[in-house]
Amino acid sequence: MTRDEVRALGRGLAKLHARFASCFGRREAQGHALTYLKGLLLGEGRKNVERMALRFGAAADGSAASQKEVVAMQEFLTRSPWDAQGVMREIQAAFAEEFVPSTSQWPLGTVGVLDETSIVKAGRESCGTRPQYCGRLAKTANCQVGVFLLGVTPAGAALLDCRLYLPKEWAKDRRRRKQTRVPSSIRFRTKSQIALDLVERTLAAGQVRFDWLAADAFYGHDGDFLSALDKLGQRRGGQHARVAQEVHGRTAALGVGPQADARPNEGRGQDGRGAGEKAAARGLEDRQRPPRRRGTGGV
Repeated sequence: MTRDEVRALGRGLAKLHARFASCFGRREAQGHALTYLKGLLLGEGRKNVERMALRFGAAADGSAASQKEVVAMQEFLTRSPWDAQGVMREIQAAFAEEFVPSTSQWPLGTVGVLDETSIVKAGRESCGTRPQYCGRLAKTANCQVGVFLLGVTPAGAALLDCRLYLPKEWAKDRRRRKQTRVPSSIRFRTKSQIALDLVERTLAAGQVRFDWLAADAFYGHDGDFLSALDKLGQRRGGQHARVAQEVHGRTAALGVGPQADARPNEGRGQDGRGAGEKAAARGLEDRQRPPRRRGTGGV
């Protein structure tokens, strides 16, 4: 998409924002949400709060934004109590309206894809950061890890729900929980448990139903996770080879999708695996660990 095409979408941003505005509460917060959206989609070069606020924001009287608006934007992103799940439910509704009708074009119906991604971090203060398996680097690194649920149809793919993985050491650390404002209701959950929570929460919202669910071997070898899906009456991609083939082709550009999990056991979410996950990792370790090569230090 060219720069001119992106700019031409500016008018459509107001319509998009209007659909989600009520999730952000007060009028001022709704305005900050629109400014942030414009900054993400229309901003050029490196994006940060100050550049977004000064470029796309405005003072209450309509004059140009100043450092006061920068501070207000930072407060909005850091402390504003907006309804995150309300946003996800609205996204699910939009997905059902705009994408699900296209499932008549293939025999798979609506496919859910469960996967995780990592964000590399330099420090240790960002919520959930610790040395753990980083999919982007294919090794243990200091990073955050999130679990994501996508909906996939012939018309495209969309993020339907997500949750940050909170390692045990973070879940038990009151100081860091308070510093990063982790809600008291959040407790330690393995990645497979989080994935199941996302599926159950999406189904409970009532907007999206999955004809198939697909995930990589990290989830596919967890017996507890698979049993829970069976209780939901949920068909799994591992039971249908074409699901994995079709979905991988349509989600590859997003960096997600059901693939053979060739990730080594070492450093892979050590305290984030349930009993089924650990057993699967032990069984797969010898077959999946890349061979060490003399002079390279191994993988």
